[in-house]
Amino acid sequence: MAADQPQPELVTGRLAVYSADRTLAAYPDRTRGLAVIERLSDGQQWEIDSGEHPVYFSPDSRRILWEDYNEDAPRDTRLETLWLADVDGSNARQLFSGRRTGPVAWLPNDGLLMARGFAGTSDLELFRLSLVDGTQRRMLRLPRFRGVDLSPDRRQMVYYVYREADPTRNGVWLLNLESRIPKPQKLPFFGTYRWRDNERLVYVPFDPAATEHTFFEYNITTQQTRPLFPQGTGLTIANNDWQVSPDGSQIALVAAAGTKLDGIWILDLN
Repeated sequence: MAADQPQPELVTGRLAVYSADRTLAAYPDRTRGLAVIERLSDGQQWEIDSGEHPVYFSPDSRRILWEDYNEDAPRDTRLETLWLADVDGSNARQLFSGRRTGPVAWLPNDGLLMARGFAGTSDLELFRLSLVDGTQRRMLRLPRFRGVDLSPDRRQMVYYVYREADPTRNGVWLLNLESRIPKPQKLPFFGTYRWRDNERLVYVPFDPAATEHTFFEYNITTQQTRPLFPQGTGLTIANNDWQVSPDGSQIALVAAAGTKLDGIWILDLN
């Protein structure tokens, strides 16, 4: 729907994973154990023998990735194989095989960010996997992390750690993925976050007693923080359901049901 003419219009009744450019959709065919890639412009379809496992599009919408494993095997010991192919399923090849290891995010220059677990600990090791020749470059070992979000240029990663016995390991962290030996930088806030552009994060501080949610902006280059709106908006976000527009000029959010400002809101950013 258009923000200035909010009349809903059905786009599709199919639940699917869409490519970044919104030209392709991927969905399972559970009767045959396949994934189907559909080109939305003309309905052209390609069948991918993914064993019913979901497929993921590369940022340039030219390739797909999927994992293959025995779902009945214990998660800690099962062998997981990573496959890479063109979006039509051609040129499929095995990229990686191992245990307690999985993809985290696509990286620039034909790379894939991977995380490897270890027996007896919740720590994870990050490494870069080359999509060209399968070589690995170890990056660093981290406490189990959540909330991974990469900057639009996929060179910075923000994540959070909590419930660690050592409180110094908890918090929201920034990692420069371009560094040869990345060193996590602890950010001066804890809450939910989204990238506005390659240098700025928009975040909402975590405060269980808050009567409204307030947006702030943090610049990773200058390390400066500023409020984006004055207090007193009365907005309360439902279930962390908010997004920054691709051009960074607006925020869309779902306000909590039962509040005075219940509904979907668009906020302009300055």
